[in-house]
Amino acid sequence: MIAIVSDHGRDELFSEIVSAKLMSLAPDQKVVRIFDPINVGDVYTASDVLERFAFHMEKDTVFLACVNSFNESSHVPIAMITKDGKIFVGFDNGVFTSVIERFGIHQIRQIDMPRGFSPSFMRTTMDILVPITVKLAAGMDFGKVGDLYMTYYSLKHKQARVVGNGAIEGEVAFINGLGCVETNVPLEFLNRIGVEMGDQIKVNKKAALVGFDERDGGDGELVIREGIGGYVEIFSRGIKAVDLLKLRAKAEIRLEV
Repeated sequence: MIAIVSDHGRDELFSEIVSAKLMSLAPDQKVVRIFDPINVGDVYTASDVLERFAFHMEKDTVFLACVNSFNESSHVPIAMITKDGKIFVGFDNGVFTSVIERFGIHQIRQIDMPRGFSPSFMRTTMDILVPITVKLAAGMDFGKVGDLYMTYYSLKHKQARVVGNGAIEGEVAFINGLGCVETNVPLEFLNRIGVEMGDQIKVNKKAALVGFDERDGGDGELVIREGIGGYVEIFSRGIKAVDLLKLRAKAEIRLEV
């Protein structure tokens, strides 16, 4: 299987051409796509979405990250294999940061390009990333991708941590389509501060219930539950959690007893 994560979901022509080229080169491969909630150039959200997507997929899936960015190596095409054997293809623009933090690196290689090739986002995606993704999905030896890539661009963000005996600090990873706040706080961190299902805690000083799903909590009440990838998700019935908390992506968040 080939999985595409892209910040160009609203560019229907680009998205369909990438998908069509993948399917024409690999008609036997199933292709799945995730575009929301990634805005163009939002490599931070793309990084978190890619990591959570990978967490739930089998390791024979090859992930293609078509995400544009503007750092000094943003158009360098690379491929990465993690310590648990997951394969990722994309640009060296930080999009693999969350994947690396969760799964670790086994190897990164710079993808070979023809002499004189002009590495624009569009041409590199179509002529370099898509073909190498197809070859890797077909079982190509990872060592044939290109030379070892010894450094890589890493995004700077606030990693989740337990503070003292009764608090957790982290950040908002992204806001999902339902207005729920997806954080970078592993759900297991709640146990470290002595919080269990049914307990009340505070989220940025606002009261919240720790529950299982939409059946828990009343209208307008903040509820903390397990989100995609095993992270803390904050939701509310009737009123979107993002509106109650007035947060945005990458905002700091604090959970405390």
